[in-house]
Amino acid sequence: MRSAIQHLFPLFLVSSCYNLIDLVPKVEPAGGTVTVATASLSYATTALGDGRTDPLKIEGASPQVTFSLTAVDADASDKGRATLSQQNGGAVTITLSARSRLEIHENQTGCVAMSGTAHLTTDSSYHLSGDFSAQGKSATSDAACEFSGTLTGIPYQH
Repeated sequence: MRSAIQHLFPLFLVSSCYNLIDLVPKVEPAGGTVTVATASLSYATTALGDGRTDPLKIEGASPQVTFSLTAVDADASDKGRATLSQQNGGAVTITLSARSRLEIHENQTGCVAMSGTAHLTTDSSYHLSGDFSAQGKSATSDAACEFSGTLTGIPYQH
């Protein structure tokens, strides 16, 4: 009898671990969409916003495109986080620069904004919406690039 228990005990431990793994909540970026238009194509991806730490970030990824907005400058980051952390928080404009960055990467190329703006607002559910427009340079060469787009219903952690 003891031999049977010794052989079944590892199986019990493994099955218990699988049950614990299933109980851990998985965070999926859902409900929010970033649409990006470049000179050649238009893409969409889901994204999440994070205002809990400095800098404020909005990031998203799909197999076709990655999107990242990082607001570092004091007005964009500190005041922006405070404003966006209120329900119906009003509007925040982020001026893009070398520090407050907006970049996209599509089909193994990328564009890093050197100038432009991003406008963000929150709704009563703390979801971000807005638009952006940027001019920059390629992440892989010195070629100029432009992109623009919209944010719709992005979940915002505050």
